[in-house]
Amino acid sequence: MNKSITYFLLLNSFFGFSQILSGVIFDETLKKPLPYANITLLNKNLGVTSNEQGEYSFNIKSNTADTLLISYLGYSTKKISLISFQDKKEIVLNIALVESKEEIDGVVLRVKKKKYTSPKTIGETKKKRFRVGTQFGYENCVFIENVKRNKGKLKAIKFSLKENVESDFNTLPTYYRIKFYKYNTEKRQPGMLLSYKDIFIKPKNKTQNISIDLSEHYVLFPLEGVCVGIETVKPSSVKLPKNPMYTTAPSLVWTHNSKSNTWSSYRGKKWVKNSRKSAFKKKFYRNPLIQLKVQYRK
Repeated sequence: MNKSITYFLLLNSFFGFSQILSGVIFDETLKKPLPYANITLLNKNLGVTSNEQGEYSFNIKSNTADTLLISYLGYSTKKISLISFQDKKEIVLNIALVESKEEIDGVVLRVKKKKYTSPKTIGETKKKRFRVGTQFGYENCVFIENVKRNKGKLKAIKFSLKENVESDFNTLPTYYRIKFYKYNTEKRQPGMLLSYKDIFIKPKNKTQNISIDLSEHYVLFPLEGVCVGIETVKPSSVKLPKNPMYTTAPSLVWTHNSKSNTWSSYRGKKWVKNSRKSAFKKKFYRNPLIQLKVQYRK
């Protein structure tokens, strides 16, 4: 075959490999960009995160029959069909999200008006601890029961991160986003959000204890308890390796429990219950080692 023809075919194949969807995720009212928003396919666990300027770039090649799901803390999720983009190689799609927090505002007012006891520490306390690396876009959410069955508010959250010094996979630095949900007693999984304030941490890859003051967040502690979610977020500066097998650091510290109180979600999609037993203790389940400081109503 002629060398020039071979080069043309290879070049054409290379450019045909990508079908790039890009744009900016922004607040519909204020027109401000939304940093670290989630963009994912509805039927596959493939997605990206917007950068600090709200910009994103997503290769949707071979997935134009799917639907895009866009989510951001405190905003209504949006779905966009990709079917109309089938014949386009480069698509610019700026996406506006609508803020949705009226119900939370009412809860905050009720929390502020009440009087509370001094803080009490609750949550996991097991001695056996180990780190679990999570890929970008996944959120692990653990249910912490309200044993006293008395309403209150959250004063602080505490958890540990451990540096990842040895791994068989690529290790990438990560950010974390903290979320709080009411426990849905009917579906037996995390329900509505209890706070729309973005709690975002940018840890270094070292072992550390994280303590976050929640006094100004006014997060309700319902009768059933609260579900605490920790989402792994890709920093804008990090480039994903070609090999999809990677881990993140510093990693969240977990522990064992006789009950499975943990769910996972990929970029705001449906919750999946952690039903697998631990590889270290076959009679136990893995749960994130998270503690809360709670103030109960007087």
